[in-house]
Amino acid sequence: MLQSTMRRHSVSLSQPVVIAAAGVMLALAAVSVVYRLAAGSDGTRPGYVTTSLNQEGLEVARLPEADTPLADGDLVVAIEGVPLETWVLADRQRHGVSTSDTVAYEIRRGGSDREVAVPLRPYPLGAVLLESWGTLAFCVATLSVASYVYARRPRAPGSAPLLLLSSGLIGSTVPWLLGFQAIDLARGTGFLLWLAGAFVVYAVFWSASLH
Repeated sequence: MLQSTMRRHSVSLSQPVVIAAAGVMLALAAVSVVYRLAAGSDGTRPGYVTTSLNQEGLEVARLPEADTPLADGDLVVAIEGVPLETWVLADRQRHGVSTSDTVAYEIRRGGSDREVAVPLRPYPLGAVLLESWGTLAFCVATLSVASYVYARRPRAPGSAPLLLLSSGLIGSTVPWLLGFQAIDLARGTGFLLWLAGAFVVYAVFWSASLH
């Protein structure tokens, strides 16, 4: 009796909605990878966002196999003479920089401020993904199982939430692993992609897991 009542009041998503939502989350992961390959990288990533990004700047760590003058623990306080906080909050045109550009960073290292010329080079995608190969393998395996179940029994209880959960897992994990860089705060695009994956898609992932 209770189960039948719960079924009558449960929200049932149509197949097009489920497939579209899953596709958007997977597309976000793909776009994040393409962006990292196309945009120049300063060779760093932040620590945990709640402690590394503050009003003073962004504390960074070197990416594996990255060729950069920046070091672990450097605090990036400005880019091209503009404080990072201004890049984040100001409504102004973003930087247009390519992989061949060299950008002036103002950093704080060992308690003293200095200016460093940072060349923007290709992002070390292979090394970063290889570092978390186990997590990525789990995400792909989960998506494979969920896709098979949904393709065979789309109306079965739990099949739609499982597909959304597995898609959200990839859509949030890939941007989180790729991270964001100080130069992304100036560009805008990379930071917004990271926010969409790390927070928006992550919220969908947890909502699906509760069902």
